[in-house]
Amino acid sequence: MIDWTLTFNGLTIGAGTPYDIIAADGFLTLPDVASQDLPAIQQDGEVPGVDFLNGRTVTLTVSMAEDTWQADAGAFADAFSSTHAELPMVFRFPGVAGGGDTTIMCRVRQRSIPLDRTYAVGMAQAVIQLRATSPLFLTSLVQGSTRQVGFSGTSLLDFPVTLPLTFGDGLSPGGTIYVPNNGNRASRPVFTFYGDVGGIINPRVEDVNSGDFLAFSTLVPYGQTLTIDTAARTAQLTNYDNPVGASRSYGIMQGSTFPNVPPGGATYRFSSDSAPTSGVMSVASSDAWS
Repeated sequence: MIDWTLTFNGLTIGAGTPYDIIAADGFLTLPDVASQDLPAIQQDGEVPGVDFLNGRTVTLTVSMAEDTWQADAGAFADAFSSTHAELPMVFRFPGVAGGGDTTIMCRVRQRSIPLDRTYAVGMAQAVIQLRATSPLFLTSLVQGSTRQVGFSGTSLLDFPVTLPLTFGDGLSPGGTIYVPNNGNRASRPVFTFYGDVGGIINPRVEDVNSGDFLAFSTLVPYGQTLTIDTAARTAQLTNYDNPVGASRSYGIMQGSTFPNVPPGGATYRFSSDSAPTSGVMSVASSDAWS
């Protein structure tokens, strides 16, 4: 993408397109804070809690080219229509989320294209409001894989696996993998365990620095995968006959927490109650910005 452009639902607007972005609000504005402070009992002040961010509202003001405004207005209205599910909005604005290609999941909540005198003379202007349930801007998707401690040699995996897994020398050594986060907000990774010969018994991922862990009492058989989405708080066991999968959330072990990758990154260790050759753990994460 080039600077000052935005793509949503198949339509690109901004620099070099028939759609000029007149204003874009909500990109450098901090979303509303969900405070967990509590009133102090029988004394002045409050008891401090942990602050979190609510969803993000983005407002775009867009004008359309005078020579093709009628067709442009129709295409614009089609792209910025109400949808049941959130869609990726990808943009590149200098000074926002490091200035690179950035994604936020959102959907249209309001669209205004007045049929006024300005519209009649060929100077259509629209105001769009979008809402994102997650306030985070995501950039620079990073993926990597690792074997357990004690593994040596080449992979025994021979069933189809999802790229960009690499094996043998391409795997992070020692059962650990470093996950970067160059943003200013903790990111929410996705961990995937790929069962090899013998399967993975009770897979576990641990933050090497904090000691926090996430473990599941379950078996990931050969040819199957357990995908843990830390944002959605889900654990799905899938195979090639059943890509939808079955939930394994009930198998979460006592003391487990869903890890976030803090700004600066974190190192995670993969272990289980099975042999080191039993499988591979991959992780996918993005830089996260508020």
